[in-house]
Amino acid sequence: MPANQLNEIEPAPPASDRCRIQSKIQNPKSRITFRVLRLLALVAFAISPAVYAHAESMPVCRVLSGPKGGPGLVINGDVVSPLFFCANNQFGRDDVLLDELKLAADAGLPLFAFNVPLAWDGDTNIESVLDTFCPAHPTGYFYVRVWIGGSGAWLAAHPDEAIRRPDGTALSWVSPASAVWRADASRLLADCLRRIQESPYANRFVGVHITSQMCGEWFYPDTNEFIDYSNANAVAFRAWLKGKYINDKGLRRAWGDEHASLSGATIPMPEQRDAAAWGPFRDALKHRPAMDYQQYSNELIADCIADFAGVAKKAMKGRGLVGAFYGYTMEVGGIAPRSLAHSGHLALTKLLDCRDIDLIHAPYSYLDRQLGNPAHMHLPLDSVALHGKLVVIEEDSRTHTAKPVPEEALATGNVSLSTNADELLSVNRRNIANALTHRAGMWYFDVLADGRWIDKEFWTTAPLTRRLFAEARTPVLFQPQIAFVADEDSIHTMRATTYPYLMESLSFWRRELDRLGTPVGYYLQSDLPRLPDSIHVLILANAYSISTEERRAIDKFLSKGGTVVWTFAPDVSGENGVDVARIRAATGFNVSARDAAGPIHVQSEVTQETWTLEGNWNLKFEISNRDDMHVIARFKDSNAIAVAATPLKGGVSVYAAVPRLPVGVLRWIGANTFVHFCRDTPGMVGLFGPYFVVHTSDARRHTFALPDKVRAVERLVPFQSIPCATDTNTWQDDLPANTTAIYRITR
Repeated sequence: MPANQLNEIEPAPPASDRCRIQSKIQNPKSRITFRVLRLLALVAFAISPAVYAHAESMPVCRVLSGPKGGPGLVINGDVVSPLFFCANNQFGRDDVLLDELKLAADAGLPLFAFNVPLAWDGDTNIESVLDTFCPAHPTGYFYVRVWIGGSGAWLAAHPDEAIRRPDGTALSWVSPASAVWRADASRLLADCLRRIQESPYANRFVGVHITSQMCGEWFYPDTNEFIDYSNANAVAFRAWLKGKYINDKGLRRAWGDEHASLSGATIPMPEQRDAAAWGPFRDALKHRPAMDYQQYSNELIADCIADFAGVAKKAMKGRGLVGAFYGYTMEVGGIAPRSLAHSGHLALTKLLDCRDIDLIHAPYSYLDRQLGNPAHMHLPLDSVALHGKLVVIEEDSRTHTAKPVPEEALATGNVSLSTNADELLSVNRRNIANALTHRAGMWYFDVLADGRWIDKEFWTTAPLTRRLFAEARTPVLFQPQIAFVADEDSIHTMRATTYPYLMESLSFWRRELDRLGTPVGYYLQSDLPRLPDSIHVLILANAYSISTEERRAIDKFLSKGGTVVWTFAPDVSGENGVDVARIRAATGFNVSARDAAGPIHVQSEVTQETWTLEGNWNLKFEISNRDDMHVIARFKDSNAIAVAATPLKGGVSVYAAVPRLPVGVLRWIGANTFVHFCRDTPGMVGLFGPYFVVHTSDARRHTFALPDKVRAVERLVPFQSIPCATDTNTWQDDLPANTTAIYRITR
């Protein structure tokens, strides 16, 4: 901009982005150009929340996601942003939750949620709960959370329906295999939804969130232990085996046991479930019973959710939405050595085929939540949109206004993230940008009713939040250039103890990927044939078993010049067991296996990085050198090749003998495959609608670059009155540490 025009624009306001927009507009002494007025009006446009006309009966609802456009909900024909406040009203602190709900209502959040009880122990106070919460948000739509996991009294009356340990000891949790429980829960759920539809609030009721098992999040209790040895589960396991193998002959062939029978099959004991043939890998011929049980126990949870979703849809006459927590593929593996295999969350592929499920809920990761970190997601959420369903991210950040609670009540990593409203806004806007980049919704959850969302100053900024969600809606699927692909079935090829392998390949990978400087797509391996054409680099995180259809999709991607990053032991497991030759066939590299012990240390040859894989690694692979490959990294102790690239089937094969690569190596691979990076150094990036968002870890001058030239880049947060750039695709900006900066792009 010419110097004479710079003098016509007042200095930028202080770094705090909570500038008083209204007073600025009303001040007659303010000298503001038309461009700044337009920018301020853009935000002010969203100040008055929408008021929806409510019908007399329950609304007709559906989700907007994937190619249908999104993220959004359609309620009686009106498009509503998927922004909720959720009250966890189980602690007797409804006064705290109602104060928060009223703030959210005044801020214009269109949706709210709360718990309603089922009549497990006789009649219950559903109407009283509705009378407590619905008047606090008189214009909002509500979504109820229902616990269907039974009660202590019910379980005491039905002791045979409890989860049991191998020694027969009962846990105080109902077995999800219990037919008795499922029948009672279905009846009570339908009755609850009927009563809500008969209430005076029916015209604002939009659906149900079904909760059960640990924390209501549908993962088994004591996931690091070996369960469930109840009779109910044994009966259900045999029924599952019959569906898979048809008859005794099929079972005997698969299990390699001439005495096996469908009527006599038992749940494998812990030593069978934790056995391996080679490193962490099971032998499909020898360990099939354990593999089958692990697959069954995960599918059982998905089937439960799907069955109850069908009950709910029928009770709501197809009008309401149904959601559930599920799919924590990349999170629970970091909790305990066996927690992922035993989680119940390894059947997202199956659940996404359920027509009665609309919403998949998950918190954002408890790993790296603090300011300055990029934040991560629990699940391969971009696959959810491919199936036309909507992810709702739980924003449960513990804030500076939260009252103290017992330490044992806090989830691992759920520490206080803010000391004031400025820090809370930076955390929340980072999380919003992550959600909207992946076309997801959000609910603000006071998980402990501790007042974490009581800051009035925080809620005064909600107009911008609503505007971001409104302008993020698009029928265009997320178009990342790098895809991270996780496989559920491959986890069954491993012993129950997956440490440290899957902790590195699924959980810790996110630390590198989410600060690449370009958005990364997170998908299920089963969705390889559905991935968008925008992808340049395909990272197969744990593809230890690859189906024929998945192999065809990979070959097609390579034939178009794509780059595949294979990690650790791709396709090592087949019907005839595990074989290192299968790695060679998949990747194009000559690979040999070595016994190992202790941590693994790796040195990059293309960057200055070294990295360590902690834990006890009893198996590692090495790459044989040859002329047509580029060495990327070596093992520090032996100088053997650990990571290399070579041409393969028209594309590039990058094989990493270790299950995780650092951010610098990933950026080097991306730069050599024409991936566009939006930052000159690693860091979080969000891209959605007309917005570009970054979160900083240190204070310095940053260089940003968009893929294409744009007319203008204007910084909304922290507010700046002059454009950052015009008629270009690059700009520089000085930003403080721990700042979330929001730029609006005019194309």
